[in-house]
Formats: sequence, C-alpha cells, structure tokens
Amino acid sequence: IEILGDNATTHTSKMYSINDFRKNPGYDCPVDYLEWFDENKNIQRLSCYFEDENGETKSKGLLKIAKDLKLVKPSENKKLSELRELLKIHPAFKEETKLEELARSFPNIKIVFIPKFHCELSPIEGVWAFAKN
Repeated sequence: IEILGDNATTHTSKMYSINDFRKNPGYDCPVDYLEWFDENKNIQRLSCYFEDENGETKSKGLLKIAKDLKLVKPSENKKLSELRELLKIHPAFKEETKLEELARSFPNIKIVFIPKFHCELSPIEGVWAFAKN
C-alpha cells in the first residue's frame, strides 16, 4: 500500500532537533536520551548525559554523542557544523513524520510525500490559485 501525503514532512515526530544540541559537554540538553530504530527495526537508546569524575551528571555534547555512535574516531575532533552534517543522517537525528513513524509498524505500507506547492499533484494548490485570482 502506498499512501500519498501532502508535504507533511514538516510535522516531525522527534521532540528535538540536532540544532538544539551543543558541541561540548556541560550545557543543557533538550532530551535525556536519543531513541531510534536500527536496521532490524529494534529500538536503540543512547543517554545524552554522563557522570563526570566528581560524580556530577553532565550533558555529553554532540562530539561525545558522535563518538558513542562510532561516527567519529575517539581521538578525532570536529567543528560543530561538521558534526551536525555527520549526525543528521543517523537515525537518532533523522527527522521523520508522525505518519512515517506510524507506517513503520505496518510492513506493507509506504508513505510518499508530494513536493510542496506542486499544482499538478496537489489539487488544493489549484483551489488556492483560483481563490487568489
């Protein structure tokens, strides 16, 4: 079954964005942990916090998260913009719609989104054009 969606890709199911995270540890973090589905559709979870040498809990920051996800070598350092580009393709940060999240639980359903403002594929665009005239 294929479901045609009207550019609803802006309605993300994630409660956070990669832009909400800082590079270095110690800053406020928008969530306590990241969740995503692996290639076998099993849920994975990674804590966004760690305990420092004094026993205090601190946020990890994007660099440490990237190292924990094995996207960056332990000795490697990256700029914030590089980290965001690297991490935004990881399932923990990849934005999917609530509809896509729901459809994932049904193996034979695929969601296809039409381009924004496409008058031939989205009938409402023709209605809006008529109303504007």
